Amino acid sequence: MKNKNKQQKTIIQAKKNKKLGLPVWYGQPQVRTANDLLNWLLELQETNDLKRVLLNYRESDNDDVKEITSFGEDLYDSKTNSILESICFYGVE
Repeated sequence: MKNKNKQQKTIIQAKKNKKLGLPVWYGQPQVRTANDLLNWLLELQETNDLKRVLLNYRESDNDDVKEITSFGEDLYDSKTNSILESICFYGVE
C-alpha cells in the first residue's frame, strides 16, 4: 500500500509539472521495472497520442539525445531460464 501511495503522489506531481510546462519525470532516479514504464505510458496515453511519441535516451540532462531504435527481452532467471528478469533498449550512437 505504501508504494501505491508513493506512486499516486508521483503521478500527481507529474500532472502539476505538466500544467506548469515543466518536464514530466516519472519519480526519482532509481532502478525501474517494466511495470513502472507501463504505468507511466498508460498515464501519458490519457492526454497524448503515443503513436507519435519517439523513444529517446540520455544519461543526464547535459547529454545529447540517443534514439532508441529497438527493444527486446534480455535476461531470464538462471534456475529455470523461463522467467523474464529484464528487457533491453538498443539505439544508435
